[in-house]
Amino acid sequence: MSFEISYSFYLVCLVDICADAGNSLAKVLQDEFGKENVMFAKCDVTSDKEFEDAYNACEKQMGTVSILCNNAGVLAKDYRTTMDTNFGSVVRGTELALKRMGKHNGGEGGFIVNTASVLGAERFPFTPMYCASKAAIIHYTRCMGHEFHYEYSGVHILSVCPCAVDTPSSRPREVAEVFLQAIEEHKPGAALAIKYGLKPFYVTPSLLTEYS
Repeated sequence: MSFEISYSFYLVCLVDICADAGNSLAKVLQDEFGKENVMFAKCDVTSDKEFEDAYNACEKQMGTVSILCNNAGVLAKDYRTTMDTNFGSVVRGTELALKRMGKHNGGEGGFIVNTASVLGAERFPFTPMYCASKAAIIHYTRCMGHEFHYEYSGVHILSVCPCAVDTPSSRPREVAEVFLQAIEEHKPGAALAIKYGLKPFYVTPSLLTEYS
């Protein structure tokens, strides 16, 4: 989303478990957009404490968070690591952001965008647990993004479903544009997918037909 900073004056906090890579990327963006506009916070998203510490660090330096992008994904051998990293981190971040952003808690509202995957909506026999973790994100977001929750929290909760990123079929900029499209259209709980050769499209719920 860095290309959008210069136009909309977003302040961006990058969060990752890899401090060296995170600090290096933050430095590149700081050089381009200004040191005061970009920061990095190290965080293991499977830890409640580290997630909250990173959120606090961001608010301390940059002010109230208005958009949280929950984005984590691993292909682990054991299901606990896969589910806690891919799905558990999304729940962790969503619950934390609702406490801070939610109008019912004195917040100003905002957006939570959860990264799922097209594999969460398709059958792919080679990574069943990964697919299941991403499918969980799609359905969790549909439920938490329902108008019932939005009416008292003022927080839009959405998901995006990329295919593989930084490949000939999907570049980071294209995925970032889908994030922005999801925010601009803010359809309650919707899952916006990006797939090679197609325009971004909404994943149709299994029994419902809205956003098809």
